[in-house]
Amino acid sequence: REAKTTPGADAAAKIKFGEPAVKTNAGFTTIDLEATNGDTAVHSFTVQIAFLKGDELVGLANGAVNDLEAVQTKTAKLAAVGAIPAYDKMIVNVDTLVK
Repeated sequence: REAKTTPGADAAAKIKFGEPAVKTNAGFTTIDLEATNGDTAVHSFTVQIAFLKGDELVGLANGAVNDLEAVQTKTAKLAAVGAIPAYDKMIVNVDTLVK
């Protein structure tokens, strides 16, 4: 409880994301997102993107990346329920670090 961070938080901070490619088709939104593991260990994790219009949350997308090797890059496939309305900001983060 006195630690400033946890091993999971340290590992998650070493995962970097590229620019999301958002596509909406027939009312369904998918996002391709490159994830690069800057750590020395293999990681599996879920990733989430929050879409904001001003300070209001207007949509969420979720996906997973499995067995991302050290210094490897993979494209994560995320999905949102329905179409994402107009937004002006995205926040991308590791939601859950599985390993």
